[in-house]
Amino acid sequence: MGLLTDHYLRVQGVNDGSVYALGDCATIQQPKLIDQIEVLFTEADTEHRGALNLRQFQKLVQEKIADFPQLEMFSQSVEKAFIEADKEKSGHLTVATLRSILEKADKKIRALPATAQVAHQEGEYVAHLLNQTTNLQFNDHEQHDLQPFRYKHMGSLTYVGGNAAAIDFTDSKSVLNMFKLKSLSGRSVAYLWKSYYFTEMFTGRTKTLLIFDWIRVHLYGRDLSRY
Repeated sequence: MGLLTDHYLRVQGVNDGSVYALGDCATIQQPKLIDQIEVLFTEADTEHRGALNLRQFQKLVQEKIADFPQLEMFSQSVEKAFIEADKEKSGHLTVATLRSILEKADKKIRALPATAQVAHQEGEYVAHLLNQTTNLQFNDHEQHDLQPFRYKHMGSLTYVGGNAAAIDFTDSKSVLNMFKLKSLSGRSVAYLWKSYYFTEMFTGRTKTLLIFDWIRVHLYGRDLSRY
C-alpha cells in the first residue's frame, strides 16, 4: 500500500496540501457511500417525506458522483437502478432500499492497478492541476471548481513473447469496445504493440536503437546469457 491520497492526489496528513503522490507510491482513498448514507439521504430528501422519488435519486447521483466515483455505475442507468431497488413499486426509496443500491456501488471500489497507464494519467492530471493554481498551499480545490482525478481505462496491451501480443479492452471506452471486441491476440497485435512502443520513444536516437534491437532479435534471437 502506497501513500494515502485524496481524490486530488494530495497526500493525507499534510495540512497545507502541498505534497502530491502518484503512480505506484499512491493509493487514492475511496470513501464508502454506506458510511455516509444518513447524510446523503437527508440532503436528497428535500421534501422531508422520509423517502426519495426518482428525480431526487437522479439528483443525488449527479451531485455526489465527484465525491463518490463508484456512483458512475448508475450514471447511464439511474432509472433502471431505481426500479430494481423499488421492489414494492411504490415509486419511492426508503433508507433501507437506498442502502441496497449504495452497497452494490461500494462493491465496485477497487484500488487502481500499478501500471504505467495509471501513472501517466495521474501525472498529466497533477501537471494540469498545478498549472491552474497560483498557490500550492491552498486546500479549497472544491471551491475553485477544480475537478478530482478520474481514471479512464483505455485497455491493456502486453507482449507475450515471440511474435505475439495480447490486447484487452474490457471496461474501456475505446472504439474497439464499441464494436464489442473485448480481446485480441496474435501476430497482428504484436505489430500494434511495437508501433505503440515505438511512438513512446522520445528521441530519434532511442527510436533508432529500438529498431536495430528488434532487427537483431529477429535475426539472431534474444541473448538470455546477459540476464
